[in-house]
Amino acid sequence: MKRNFLLFVALFSVLILQAQIKQVAWEVIASRDNGLEEDGDVGGGHLIWGDYNNDGYKDAFFIGGMWGANAILWKNNGDGTFTKVQSEVFEKLFQADAVWIDYDNDGDLDLVTMGVTNPDGGYNTANVYENTGLANNYAFVKDETRSEKVKSFAVNTGSGNSLGKIIQAIDYDHDGWMDLLICGDAHYNVYGWDLNANDGAGDWGWLWDYTGILRNEISNFNQKDDLVVTEGGGRTNFVFFTKGSVHVGDVNGDGYADLLVQGYGHYGNVAYAGRLYINNQDGTFGISPYSSQLHGSEEYETIFTDLNGDGYDDLVEFSRAVANIHINDGEGSFTKYDTNTNGLICTNGVSIAAGDVNNDGLTDLLVSGLDGHNEDIPHELGTTKIFYNNGDFTFTAAEVPENMRTRSGGSNLVDMDNDGNLDYANTGWGNGWTTAFAINKLGEDIPENTAPATPDNFTVSYADGKYVLSWDAASDAETATSALRYNVFVKDEDGKIYAYAPVDELTGRLKIGGQVTPLIIGTSIELNLPEALYTFGVQTIDQSDLGSAFETFYYDPNQTGIKEIASTGTTVGTVNKSIEVRNTVSSAIHYVITAVNGQVVEEGTVPAGANRLSQPVTSGVYLVKLSGDQATYTQKVVVF
Repeated sequence: MKRNFLLFVALFSVLILQAQIKQVAWEVIASRDNGLEEDGDVGGGHLIWGDYNNDGYKDAFFIGGMWGANAILWKNNGDGTFTKVQSEVFEKLFQADAVWIDYDNDGDLDLVTMGVTNPDGGYNTANVYENTGLANNYAFVKDETRSEKVKSFAVNTGSGNSLGKIIQAIDYDHDGWMDLLICGDAHYNVYGWDLNANDGAGDWGWLWDYTGILRNEISNFNQKDDLVVTEGGGRTNFVFFTKGSVHVGDVNGDGYADLLVQGYGHYGNVAYAGRLYINNQDGTFGISPYSSQLHGSEEYETIFTDLNGDGYDDLVEFSRAVANIHINDGEGSFTKYDTNTNGLICTNGVSIAAGDVNNDGLTDLLVSGLDGHNEDIPHELGTTKIFYNNGDFTFTAAEVPENMRTRSGGSNLVDMDNDGNLDYANTGWGNGWTTAFAINKLGEDIPENTAPATPDNFTVSYADGKYVLSWDAASDAETATSALRYNVFVKDEDGKIYAYAPVDELTGRLKIGGQVTPLIIGTSIELNLPEALYTFGVQTIDQSDLGSAFETFYYDPNQTGIKEIASTGTTVGTVNKSIEVRNTVSSAIHYVITAVNGQVVEEGTVPAGANRLSQPVTSGVYLVKLSGDQATYTQKVVVF
């Protein structure tokens, strides 16, 4: 009797929580049946989002296939429609994944793909595609040099149904260049074996799986995983996994990316397992003791995301056997909540996305796959659910539209219409091949998401070969201060721009999104850059990946640094020996032109929509501070 009463109380409590959770509505705006041109098989691959043409709208790229190879780029037209473009450029791959990366710091998103050439006796390959930028209409061309190097380490998912991420981009050593982290089925020698040998000739035998870092050394990507892990006073390699996933986050809040790798390990007989690697801040990684608590499995993934809003990355793992969350205590350990208490559902062939869907300041989960506990679900139908975060380590499950449910595909939460709310995109196998993009219509009493505040008190200092960037914690109407994340950029005198996560530094819009975007936790970061003239910027990012404007700082090594604040969108240029201020906003702009020695050269006001030429100035470097209704901004100008 007592047990039945307790079960009733538990069930009643769940029903109360479900009644309180505000669930959003979805409107499908593009699909196979609604103007979205595609090519056949869109299962067993990955869908990623990135603004490749710098128009402010994120575009969609799909790579992979369950039974056939595929590659599709859809340009976001900004009006709810998408156009298939550059289809002849990209090699179609099977068991594949891709990542957006600005590997040359030119401000344009490049693309790296990895997978198998075809499902019938194909071989592993990789392609690096350079974005040629505005001058060539943002066309992609294959970077043959980098492709050849990366191809030597190419991995694949290891299964047509395996959906874990096998490639990620992150600047793991803070040198200002984005690196590649890969994990998967290697199929052939990454240590220089004879690729034509049937048995993987060499002392190492056949390598079934591989985990490694390809460091961006400006001219090319080079292997940097050999003996990169510190263990027991010695050095070793990463554990090699296949058919799993690799993700990046920051579990200790030190600003350096930690790594989470899981799957099946043939080499070393580790079988199903996971490894949480903690960044030592010197190019090496240590192994977290908590690794032994990770489940490890094929055809699923484990991700980093902050579920309880305390500013520390938690872990989420799904498979047909488990659906666990591991809550980070900030001191190196975690507390596990399993399916007996957390309200999640075990899922096979899983794709996970995370973000605040209903603008309540809590991170929700979007999960696609097959219900691992329900054999009654027809094989041809996928299961896709939103798990709304209740804020107490439990979740409320909700269905998505039937024509957007899939298995063996790629689920994304991404703001595709720039309204600040997370939308939903999915590919895979539902009732036939399914590709569908839906916008978030919110619902009754669900507020629109608003951008967080720009961080205050941004400072930059340089010592011992490192820049230290620090700022105050910001605020937001929807997301708790402790749950806010940050992004930084650095621009040099030649216009090369590095960002922790690719971003438009003028608008503050992230250029990537969809699943889990690597960002900075905490209010400082170290960058290992040579001392030079730089413009630094910092912005705040909320739980829906909506960014604030940047607060910026111009650093001159010959001075103590010159403070800058956020951009108005007005531009500054030169005409002969004069500085021109071009006011592109709808209100007047005040400007102050200052020489680098601090002397004010000229100040004045430019009416809305007008341009203003300064008096002629001598050759040199000048700072132009612009002040308007929305923000202020300081831009460096060189007069020759």
